[in-house]
Parts: sequence; structure tokens; C-alpha cells
Amino acid sequence: MMLLHLLLTGALALQPSGDTPSPLGPTPGPWPVLIRARYDIPVPARATALVVERPVPRSSRVSEGDLLMRLDSALVDLHTQRAKAALERALAELQWTEAELKRERALAQGGSGSVSNLERLEAEAKIRGAAVQVARADVGIAEEERRRTEVRAPRAGLIVEIYPEVGAMVQAGAPVIRLLTDEDVVAETHVSAAELAHFQLGQGLQIEVGPGNRRPVTLTEITPASGAERSFRLWFTPVEARDFPRPGVDAWLIAPESGR
Repeated sequence: MMLLHLLLTGALALQPSGDTPSPLGPTPGPWPVLIRARYDIPVPARATALVVERPVPRSSRVSEGDLLMRLDSALVDLHTQRAKAALERALAELQWTEAELKRERALAQGGSGSVSNLERLEAEAKIRGAAVQVARADVGIAEEERRRTEVRAPRAGLIVEIYPEVGAMVQAGAPVIRLLTDEDVVAETHVSAAELAHFQLGQGLQIEVGPGNRRPVTLTEITPASGAERSFRLWFTPVEARDFPRPGVDAWLIAPESGR
């Protein structure tokens, strides 16, 4: 009986199991994911001047139009004051000329005015009017020069680098800040060659930003990456861009065909 029991036990052990193992092996994961911007923007200085203020530190999130850096504007401020003073003078001279022209026309209608005075004042009014336009243009130029001493965020995003320190001289057109935009956001992770077998372009997956907070993504790009253990870079784009995590956020890629 003992021999029969051993034979039956061995036969059962040799029978195939009902659960056939996957040819790819067990599904690995999850993988750490970094939410990042596909592109970064170098923000240039628009004037040649000294850096006098850096109100936003590195790793700060900013909105479009936020002040990121202020350059020395002392000389520009003097130009602006001078242009505004010239505009006030031109307006006053035009106002006086127009008042004299109005009075001379009233005298001419009464038959006691001077034709030569009337013609002179009409010519002066045109000259004064042109001077006002020039003065207004000068004010506009000065104010634009003043705005150029302020470096502002062209888009919403994350400040990842600020190059010049306070007191440094910067040249117009030189990049002073690097900004990762909140637009064109992707999720990035790295996998080994063996793990890559579980992925294919166009595949729909999920990333988990927090407990129960999962977002659908699509695998859109696979590129080789350095490193022996993690040799491929995978980029995923959000299925719904609205309310997707912003650059700099850490998340997890849920394993294909399984939960975390």
C-alpha cells in the first residue's frame, strides 16, 4: 500500500498545472515615475545691466507673468522721468497755443483780428501737436526700457536653474533662468531590457500619484538610456492633460495587466 501511495503521488506531481506561466515571466513593477516637461525654456535677459534682485528661488513654481529677476534700472528711470517731463512741457505749450489760437479766431470773426497772427498760431499749433506725439513716443520707449529690466515668466512652470547671482552683470539676450513649462507634460521612467518586453508603443497604462489617485497614460516613446540595470527610457503622455500632475511630481507606473 505504501508503494502504491508513492506512485500515485508522483504521477499527480508530473501532471501539468491549470495555470500556465506567462512566457515573459512574472510581471515586474511598479516603476518610479518622474512627471516632467518635454521641453524647457531658457529665459533670457532683455537688457544689459546688473542683477539687483532675485525674488524667486530655484525649484519654485511660478505663474505666467511672475517676476523672476530684476535688473538695475537707475539710468532707465532717469530717462523715463526726463521723457515724462518733456511730455508735460509739450502738452502745456500745446494747450497755451490752442488757447491763443481760439482767442485769435474769435477776434477774426469780429473783424479785429490779425490774419498774420492767426496763420502763425495755426502753424504753431501743428508744431506743438507734433511735439506732443514725439514726447509720448519717447515716454513709451523709456517705459519699455524699464520693463526690459524685469525678467518675467513667459509661461507657468517650474524654475530649475537661475544662473546669475545678485550683483552679476548680464548681457541682453543671454539666458538667465531655465524654466520647465506646465505644458507638454510627460511621465518618464526607466526599465531594463528584460522589463521592456512587457511594454509596447501605444500601450495604455496608469500612473499613481497618491493612494487611489491614478491617471491614464499612453506609452508614446521608447529610447535607449545609459546604465546597465535600467537601459531604456519610456515616455508616457497623459490621456487627459487637464489636472494632470505638474512637472517635478513623483509617481509610480502601475505594472501592465496588474495592480500595484
